Amino acid sequence: MICKNCNQETEAGKFCTQCGAPLETEQTQEQAATEEPVVQQQEQTPPPVQQAQPAQQQQQPQQGQQVDIAEKTKQVGSNFGTFFLNALKKPSSAKNVTGAQYISGIIMIVAFTLVISIEHFTYLKREYSAEFFDDLAVPFLKYVLLFAIIIGLIFGAVRVASQNVSIQDILAKYGAYLVPFLLLFAVAIVLDLIDMTGLPFSTVGFIAMIGPVLLIPVFILSEKAVEGFDYIYTAIALVLFSYIAYVYINNSVNDISDNILDNIPW
Repeated sequence: MICKNCNQETEAGKFCTQCGAPLETEQTQEQAATEEPVVQQQEQTPPPVQQAQPAQQQQQPQQGQQVDIAEKTKQVGSNFGTFFLNALKKPSSAKNVTGAQYISGIIMIVAFTLVISIEHFTYLKREYSAEFFDDLAVPFLKYVLLFAIIIGLIFGAVRVASQNVSIQDILAKYGAYLVPFLLLFAVAIVLDLIDMTGLPFSTVGFIAMIGPVLLIPVFILSEKAVEGFDYIYTAIALVLFSYIAYVYINNSVNDISDNILDNIPW
């Protein structure tokens, strides 16, 4: 065989008898022939894309956050459903509500305020004319302010009465006590739609509106023994200031309606 290093004829073996260089046998030639395509294939095969991994790693936390938000929303909705049904079946159970349910209480307060504002808006729209911002958004914000003031007054009253009640407890209890008044307000809306607005039917809507202002604060204050200032004086002051806040807010909302009525050409 011919040595590729010195081009001289040599005997078969592993090394050249002339120059000592290693010889390529048929076996090594076959291995080289088989290994070369593999090497070429490895060189031609692009390396795995590593840039996609950070994107996937970013997507996984985002998906996890979305799942967490969905689960929390579902849990809040489930808690509110139980909260609402318990208060609807047995309104007196509101005294057993704790601050752990304050989110459900806030949802109930917002829902009650929204129903009042929508009823006010639809009445004006049906009878006269109404604008979304002035006759729905503004009354909604004003009634939210009213309930915030009342809750603040209740918190001040329980402090004066030396009761161990937190602001979260008051939010939860106030929302629970609102449930029967929301039902009463819905009855008042139905009576209004069928034109049953005279006495005694108009009293239903009045109680539904005035109850959260005058009755619920007293309900919350009377749940625990008063160790500080006298209970009667504390309750009177609480009802008085709550009613003043109600009259002021309600008159400011009615002023909007009066301005609309004044601008209508009769």
